[in-house]
Amino acid sequence: MVDEAGMLDQDTALALLTIADEAGATVALVGDRSQLPTVGRGGVLDMAANAVPQTFDLASVHRFADPEYAQVTLDLRSGRDPDTVFDGLRAFGLVRLHATEDAMLEAVARTACAP
Repeated sequence: MVDEAGMLDQDTALALLTIADEAGATVALVGDRSQLPTVGRGGVLDMAANAVPQTFDLASVHRFADPEYAQVTLDLRSGRDPDTVFDGLRAFGLVRLHATEDAMLEAVARTACAP
């Protein structure tokens, strides 16, 4: 099982699938195609999804207990209504606005130097 398979690059996938094929093993790729992509040549999860007769998509959020935060994460993932997503992230303290560039740099420096 390969978790976070959206970050799997093509060269590593080829090596893994070659070894699995030689061993007669089955490989399950698990991941979110809307999250961070691989650093190298990517698209493995999309190619795999197109190559098999059936995929399973999870539609419920189980990771977050707060339903409002869960909804913001789903909206962020979908790309719908970026203004509302921005406001939601700001309400949760995940986006902070600063009056000036100097104030922003000071806040970043303070955060980076915090113990």
